[in-house]
Amino acid sequence: MFRTAKMQKFRAIFPKKTYDGVIAGLHEAGVVQLKEISEIDAERKALGEEAHELSSILSKFREMEEFVRSQPSRPTAMKQLTLAQTMKLAKRSLKKLEPKITGLKKKSEELVKKRQNMLAQIETLEKFRGIGVPLRYLHSTDRVKVFVGRVAAEKTEEFFGEAKEATFQRIFTWSTGTGRENIVILAFRAEDHQKLSPLLYRYEVEQLEIPQLHESPEEAIDKMKRKLALLEKQWDDLRKSVKKLARSYAGEISRIRELLEIQYERVQGSTLFGYTDATTIIEGWVPRRSMKKLERLLNSTSRGRYVLRVYEPQRDEAEEVPIELENPPVVEDFEYVTKMYALPKYDEIDPTPVMSFTFPLFFAIALSDAGYGIVLGLFMASGVWLAKIFPKKLRRMMIVCA
Repeated sequence: MFRTAKMQKFRAIFPKKTYDGVIAGLHEAGVVQLKEISEIDAERKALGEEAHELSSILSKFREMEEFVRSQPSRPTAMKQLTLAQTMKLAKRSLKKLEPKITGLKKKSEELVKKRQNMLAQIETLEKFRGIGVPLRYLHSTDRVKVFVGRVAAEKTEEFFGEAKEATFQRIFTWSTGTGRENIVILAFRAEDHQKLSPLLYRYEVEQLEIPQLHESPEEAIDKMKRKLALLEKQWDDLRKSVKKLARSYAGEISRIRELLEIQYERVQGSTLFGYTDATTIIEGWVPRRSMKKLERLLNSTSRGRYVLRVYEPQRDEAEEVPIELENPPVVEDFEYVTKMYALPKYDEIDPTPVMSFTFPLFFAIALSDAGYGIVLGLFMASGVWLAKIFPKKLRRMMIVCA
């Protein structure tokens, strides 16, 4: 208490042929934090084609998992696989599943695109709903110009009056609308267009593009909505197909995705190590209390053929030593508050024990109502689903504060 967990720096050397077993054991145990080796003469390893291929396959499995939207399944025991075995398993599964999922995905994208286009067309046609004739009649000719636009409702009559005056009454005007804006239709001689341009600008008339339709806008909207209903049925059928696929293969996809992620982390970690012709060199940090566990792990995975050197952290290494807070159970819950701000350095005092006393005190002063505190404490202790969305340590901390 008041100090972070004691850490030790280590360097281990083991035969290359035991590499997979040692790295897998360290990864699963999670007792060490590896670092880039400080040995100058040792050879380094860059990420190669294998890593890029692994990353590519992993991306495909993540996309497939996202598409089938699989629910979390029960943990499944699987034997330890090497990178080569994992890649072989993933490629075999990908060959089987990718055509099925790609087909459904392509159909899904097509339906989404069609739906978006239909909704956009309906939105456009809604602007012309009040027009009771087919819109193809509203297109200009060489001698007659037809203009369809939108103008503020309170300006419509004034705009029409000035338009008639400017063209000496040689213009047809019509408007429809019940809101703040009206749809206006103007039909006039082509040579009068220059006279009307200043009025269109002054009254802020927005010109509308007229779609080519053989029916009235209202009829076209009804027709489009019927098509949309058929599209929704196709979408429901597609969802059923995806659910059926998910029931059969979602678990397999999730398991292989997790195996690939594990292997990818290990491949990325390999760039931190050093290599000679026959050995691998690793360096890292381990809590002092876990040193025996590390020795047992290295002994079992390398079949006793390893060299381990352990060092105490030096003052100039305080910045790079990983921090692990170490407190009694009740105080441990208040580590949540400490981590919200900043972890202490390795050679600094851990403020969590002090926070475990002062935070509840100031929380009580701020809340200043026993009733609220009791309700909060009961809620956090209730175990209802809404309370479980909060981290476990936070719930216990709030119970203490309440």
